[in-house]
Amino acid sequence: VLERSGMEPYDGVMIPQAGSKGNHAHYNGIAMELYGKGTVLAPDKGIGTSYFQPDYKEYYSQFPAHNTVVVDGISSYPEMRSNHGFELKGSYPESGRKNEIPPTVTYSDIYFLEPETNADQRRLMGIVRINDTAGYYVDIFRSKRKEGGDKRHDYFYHNLGQDLVLSDTSGKPLPLLPTEKLAFADGDLFAYDYIYDKSSVSTSDDFKATFKLQIPGKPVVGMNMWMKGSTDREIFKVKTPPANAVGRGLVADTIAKLPVPAVVVRQNGEAWARPFVAVYEPMDLKGSSIKSISSFLPRSSSATAVGLLVKHVSGGMDYLFSFTDRQKFSYKDI
Repeated sequence: VLERSGMEPYDGVMIPQAGSKGNHAHYNGIAMELYGKGTVLAPDKGIGTSYFQPDYKEYYSQFPAHNTVVVDGISSYPEMRSNHGFELKGSYPESGRKNEIPPTVTYSDIYFLEPETNADQRRLMGIVRINDTAGYYVDIFRSKRKEGGDKRHDYFYHNLGQDLVLSDTSGKPLPLLPTEKLAFADGDLFAYDYIYDKSSVSTSDDFKATFKLQIPGKPVVGMNMWMKGSTDREIFKVKTPPANAVGRGLVADTIAKLPVPAVVVRQNGEAWARPFVAVYEPMDLKGSSIKSISSFLPRSSSATAVGLLVKHVSGGMDYLFSFTDRQKFSYKDI
């Protein structure tokens, strides 16, 4: 599924989402990539050294190498000739429709049954344009085991860059400490052992991650990530192996060979009523077009209700709502 807003190479934004159905497919659940400011900022990792080397089997084909959610540290299934596709529950605008006026909002709603843990996963992703040169992505990822007994859900986000800073919403750096978690020794997939330079902090507060990428001969670009807080949550700052898929002329080889910084958010227990809720904004030297992001709880009988308020620097405001079932809801006069 591709969502695209704007055809301009620099100011256009796009979300590709890929499942696992057919040859060359990976174990990736609902995986996504993010484009912005002229490059694939949040890439798929590719195949590693080759299909015949251990790093492909142990890491690059596995869930933790993709921008997705791992259940209980063990999400997996056969990678080649895989028959684990996702189901598109809904999307806007209609595929193939020629709009005279491009929509300022797009969305896709995808369901996936993770077979290893028999878990329901549902990902709502969207694009909201602020103006012709600025826009942001919304990602609401819900995940839970059908039988209950969830130990943890790990949200992985990889973004190209030489620098990653984690901070609270006021800009104060998070008090990260070195950790040995995210490891095969803890019962996680062996792919977790490819992750290194790990530090973490336990917090239920909202947080922000800022990735910065310096491509030779070009201005600095990057990604601002904001995530809604939740109880029983731990935030990790890590490094991961290079994304060799971007080395095929998409970016300079010097960038393609760099480790990819990543944020891993571990939710202890279920992540359905307490989903991962993130906003991503591609940025350059002009700075952010978003003034602030906050969450609110719509009045509803649904336990899965999510509400976001995004305020623009220009003074505009966006209210975003998400539910998993049909319920009446309200917030202020909406």
